[in-house]
Amino acid sequence: GPRLLVLLVLAGLVASGCTQPRSRGDDDDAASDDDDSSSDDDDAADDDDAANDDDATSDDDDATAGGISDEEGLVGETWTLGISSVGVAVSVLAGSDPSSGSVDVRFGFIDENGDQDPCSVTSDSSADWTNPVLLVTEMALPLGGFTLAEPALEVVFGEGPQVLSGELTGVFDARDLLDVIEADTPEDACDFMEAMGNPPCAACADGAPYCVPVERSLNPAGDDFTGALDVVAEPGPGC
Repeated sequence: GPRLLVLLVLAGLVASGCTQPRSRGDDDDAASDDDDSSSDDDDAADDDDAANDDDATSDDDDATAGGISDEEGLVGETWTLGISSVGVAVSVLAGSDPSSGSVDVRFGFIDENGDQDPCSVTSDSSADWTNPVLLVTEMALPLGGFTLAEPALEVVFGEGPQVLSGELTGVFDARDLLDVIEADTPEDACDFMEAMGNPPCAACADGAPYCVPVERSLNPAGDDFTGALDVVAEPGPGC
């Protein structure tokens, strides 16, 4: 239900700026396999070559080098990134022109069965597209009755097209979580968030000491859902 969705997000969140930088490329050692035993450099394509990929020019895993060839393949499809058993879904809407540097997108959630979650309200927005990175900074991301403040979502694509990685950032305001996590006071909500492994609450934009900036790395969750998400204006029956 809605409370479970919020708990799943809270459980994986860490303070913004407190994580190690995520590399999109080499691992700065003498090996050419980027720290695993396979030859695919940690992405979905088997693109490793015989050369050492730890230099500045021939890094097999640099998602920004050259971009993807089939930008139009993004349009009209839904791309899913996982939070535990729940998928954050992003549809690039029909009529979008990636070559313009901007696309229209719709956000929703995919359930554990690979279907659109009818209990999660969708949100439409525009996104910046700088091949191969989709960046959304103007969006509402409802999380089961609670909306993440100051959200930003970055999705990196590879050839196919396919999702290589994603990152969700935003701010949790304890005052907005009271009903969702069944807390009596903002202080109780702050204690709850800290117990879930998040840092202590700090000052919000209005100065109140109830906010936690957060950052969440998202993994590709497969492409079983085809086409664009339907509009969900309010939760369906039984939610």
